[in-house]
Amino acid sequence: LAVKDTMSTGRSIQRRSQRVLSDFTQTTTHAMQMLPHIHDLLADGSAEVAVEMLELTGAWVEGMKKEAGRTRVEYQSYARQLDAVTRVLQEEKGSWDPKTEDAGVALTSMPQQDLPALPPGEAWAKLDQLLALPDGEKVHSTSLAERRPSLLAALAHARRVLAVVERCGMLWNSLEASMTKLAKLREHAVVLASKAAEAPRLQSRLMDHLSDYRAVWEELEAMCTSFARAMEAAERSPRAS
Repeated sequence: LAVKDTMSTGRSIQRRSQRVLSDFTQTTTHAMQMLPHIHDLLADGSAEVAVEMLELTGAWVEGMKKEAGRTRVEYQSYARQLDAVTRVLQEEKGSWDPKTEDAGVALTSMPQQDLPALPPGEAWAKLDQLLALPDGEKVHSTSLAERRPSLLAALAHARRVLAVVERCGMLWNSLEASMTKLAKLREHAVVLASKAAEAPRLQSRLMDHLSDYRAVWEELEAMCTSFARAMEAAERSPRAS
């Protein structure tokens, strides 16, 4: 039951993070549409309007960063919860009589996928598949003979999910890092834009800085799109481990 409840928690986190990522994808699309206009305004000397638009993108970044941080913390907390469950299952497994334990279903003999090697986007999609599996439904059985195989399967499954959750944390770390970089670039761009009118020599530096700002937005847009496609592929594929 602990594994079943834990998987249910994981599905809730995964669904919320999907919604967050969908919002991120829309926001990056809006930003990419706005940046050319900001460039043209700065090139024409309309710094005041350009700064207002930069400030708007900055507000988007702050909102996204807050959500990314919250989601990262949720995955970290979930990883700790999974770890606690695997420890409990491991302790129960260790309480059995080694002489009667079926070596054929022992944890060490069960196939282990190389899930930690998955890229974050693919790991996130894989997690969606793993969380949908019904492993652990029979763990509450009162018969030791019935409980042993299901507990071993639940333990192996929980460990596989934990490995993927840890990889998924990389996704949110990467997104948060990109947003931190965007926030700093936006601050510098606003300062340069405010001073460029009085110091024409800063115009070239401002345009270079704006190009860097756009490049990070493009990077963020690519990440969001890639992860969204991975999730869509997971939704279309059969639910299998």
